[in-house]
Amino acid sequence: MVGLLNSLNPTIRGTISSLATSTMNAATTFGAWMAGMLYAMFNGYSAVGIFTGICLACSLLVFISSGVLSTQAEKAESR
Repeated sequence: MVGLLNSLNPTIRGTISSLATSTMNAATTFGAWMAGMLYAMFNGYSAVGIFTGICLACSLLVFISSGVLSTQAEKAESR
């Protein structure tokens, strides 16, 4: 995904990469905190697994709705 984001505008590749990395680190921290809270509240990993699935589905929807994936498909077809 970082490669896809960097290819959007090569002139600001460093900025895009830095923002993507900091966002991923913040999301990992939040996800770990939420997973710990869910594990403690529901006494097991089932709630953590459900939370992980929901987060994965939401991130996929964000990428699909942003158009980044379709833009890359169009570039690949034009070659």
